[in-house]
Amino acid sequence: GYTWSASGLPLGLGIDANSGKINGTPTAGSGPASVTVTVKDSNSVTATQSFSLTVNPALLLTGVSSLPAGTVNVAYTAGTGTAAGGSGSGTYTWSSSALPAGLSIAAGTGTISGTPAGNGSQTNVTVTVTDSNAVTASVTYSLKVNGPLAVAAPSSVPVATVGAAYAGLTMTASGGSGTGYTWSASGLPLGLGIDANSGKINGTPTAGSGPASVTVTVKDS
Repeated sequence: GYTWSASGLPLGLGIDANSGKINGTPTAGSGPASVTVTVKDSNSVTATQSFSLTVNPALLLTGVSSLPAGTVNVAYTAGTGTAAGGSGSGTYTWSSSALPAGLSIAAGTGTISGTPAGNGSQTNVTVTVTDSNAVTASVTYSLKVNGPLAVAAPSSVPVATVGAAYAGLTMTASGGSGTGYTWSASGLPLGLGIDANSGKINGTPTAGSGPASVTVTVKDS
């Protein structure tokens, strides 16, 4: 016939009068609360026990606005947000679900890194932080991995002639972000250049030479 009661419990917590179980959902964080529990038997005899009960502030995961897109075979690094509350800094463990192949999350920092593999994909990634009391907070992102960025090799390269406008050669790219390509080239004969936006090589050669070894580079957005 024991009956239980308590004083000093943090807001949102209570004690079951029959079982003596303290439970509930705290509504505010606080420093240590001094709680006194009293039990009364069927003869109205009482006994008390006091102890300290701490309620941590809510565990919060403040995510970044979005995760940057990755590209297959290109090293990737991105932060996933900031954790606060719960049992406090230094006790958090990070994990994630559904990361693309080749990527992983650092358990101590929440940083996603690695080199994406495969042919490109878009997936929903859930990042979770867990404190030392097994309380969790999560945020979900859409993470896109672009296909490999490549420059198409020209099927043939028109011969240039000194003093004559070059017929031109337009390079093409595929993969990567698919937009915002920027072109550059090294090794072009004097008088020729490449258009940074279109990838077209043109101009008027000013000196003759044997075959020139030209390297064309494309950068995506």
